[in-house]
Amino acid sequence: MSNTKKNVNAMVLAAGFGTRLRPLTEKIPKPLVPIGEISLLENIFVNLKNASVNKIAVNSHYLGDYIDTSIQNSHWSEMVHLFQEDEILGTGGPIINAKKVLDSADAFILHNGDILSNVDLNNLIDFHFDQNALVTMFMIDGPENKVAVENDKVIDILNLLNREKPES
Repeated sequence: MSNTKKNVNAMVLAAGFGTRLRPLTEKIPKPLVPIGEISLLENIFVNLKNASVNKIAVNSHYLGDYIDTSIQNSHWSEMVHLFQEDEILGTGGPIINAKKVLDSADAFILHNGDILSNVDLNNLIDFHFDQNALVTMFMIDGPENKVAVENDKVIDILNLLNREKPES
């Protein structure tokens, strides 16, 4: 199945404090940190556009005016909907704020604003629709991963169900 037959929107989480990149992020929000000639956020937008995403919601908080101004003064302003948060809302709050944007599609991608990736989002979208999945998660295993997966199924997140992550 081709994702061009499906309407896909996205939400980029860009409100965080960027504490692990301090002192750099004392003056620039982490999603605007340049990688080569473009920012992390620009890289994400390019990947989403290449995956035929129609609309992008972006939340901002810490140094949010920089993010908002950057987007408003770019060629992305037509497809990006900004959601400034007075306080950090975690992961669920921004999705609720962007509900109208996200609900106007058959599916949406939730993307962290501080991730540099070359994952083929077209393949991920196609997989999602081919599987008729409710949710499809793309994760990279590492020490910060708090998701337990067994037989390609999520069995626990943050150890809330007290299930141990299987050893690889």
